[in-house]
Amino acid sequence: MVVKCTDDEFSMLFGMAAAQNISIQNVLMRAVLSGGTESAARTSELVFELQQTRRLFSVATGLLNQLATVANSTGEMPAQVPELLTMMERGSGSLQEFLDGLSERFGTDGRRGQL
Repeated sequence: MVVKCTDDEFSMLFGMAAAQNISIQNVLMRAVLSGGTESAARTSELVFELQQTRRLFSVATGLLNQLATVANSTGEMPAQVPELLTMMERGSGSLQEFLDGLSERFGTDGRRGQL
C-alpha cells in the first residue's frame, strides 16, 4: 500500500512516531484501528500514564519491603507502614476504577465493548 502525504503531514507523522518511539506505519495503523490520529495519540498518553502508575506502585512496594525489613529486625512496626498501605490501597482503587471505565468503553482491540 502506498500512502501519499504532504511534507507537513509527513513531518507530523514523523513527530508522532518519534514521540511514541514507534514506526510511522504503526502510527498510521493505530490511527486507522482506533478511529483517528487524535484517538491514537490519546491512547499512547494513557499507556504512558499507566506505565508511570506501575512504576509508582513498584517504588511503593520497594518502600514497603524496606519497612517490613525494619519491622522484622527490630520487632516493631515503623510508624509509616499504615500510611503507606492506605496510600497504596487508595491508588489501587483509583487505578481499578480507571481500568473498569476503559473496559466499559473499549475492548482490547480498540473497539467498543468489554475488555
